Amino acid sequence: MQELQEEDRDKLRRILFLEKHPQYPTHFLVESFNPTYIHYLKDIIGEYHSISQLEVDKLSTKAEELGYDRLIFLEDPTEVLERYEHLDDPYPFELNTELFKFQLQGFNYLRDLPAEIVNWSTGTGKSVYAVAKAKYLLETNQIDRVVIVSKGHNKINWQRQFKNIGNLDAEIAEAVGNNAALRRERRTEIYQNTQIFIINYEKLRYRPKKEMKRAAVGDGQEIAQSLSKARVYFIWDEMPTRLKIALRLLGRALRRSWQLVSVPTSQC
Repeated sequence: MQELQEEDRDKLRRILFLEKHPQYPTHFLVESFNPTYIHYLKDIIGEYHSISQLEVDKLSTKAEELGYDRLIFLEDPTEVLERYEHLDDPYPFELNTELFKFQLQGFNYLRDLPAEIVNWSTGTGKSVYAVAKAKYLLETNQIDRVVIVSKGHNKINWQRQFKNIGNLDAEIAEAVGNNAALRRERRTEIYQNTQIFIINYEKLRYRPKKEMKRAAVGDGQEIAQSLSKARVYFIWDEMPTRLKIALRLLGRALRRSWQLVSVPTSQC
């Protein structure tokens, strides 16, 4: 390959290149032959050197201010940019409520992502979005099951939301009585046979086999076994940080068998 002349190198250093993100269809990866671009654009592209389709204009303005000549798309960006044009498209299925504009745009922007974080303010409808996304994934046959991991006091509210918003039946995975074996049998039945079920944080305990003791075994093992090879959409409702280790261990177990795990996390 013929070596680039110094003037050619200088021209390349004054160009930003955008290519489709290999994992997230709503984002572009940003690259440049100028090694300083990472530092000067950090407030826009972050640590992962990527940018949302919604912020391409912002990137262009900032690049011009920094003296870059232009942005170049390495691939046809139409497929990515079209998502922006369709943010206000109507919800494709019937809901028992009308989505607010920001909820609809959030759904259209995130609906085909394998995982997402919804970090809207308290009371702005994160659960409405989650139900709409779950219904969409079920109706388009992208998933088999839905699991909501909720705080104990919010389980009934999630059950009502699925019914009132999406006309979907969600069952709370709990059992009553003094016989521990019968309670566990009932919960396992729900895990295995219910398309949408709700559990609370306290039930989601998982231990690796080498640390497993009968008294320490939680529902994590039973859930993993019951959902083996299913395509599952998880809704983590305001997940506390204390479950970080347990979730990592559970995730390792699930990764071997689950085809899809989507995780919208509400943190407000």
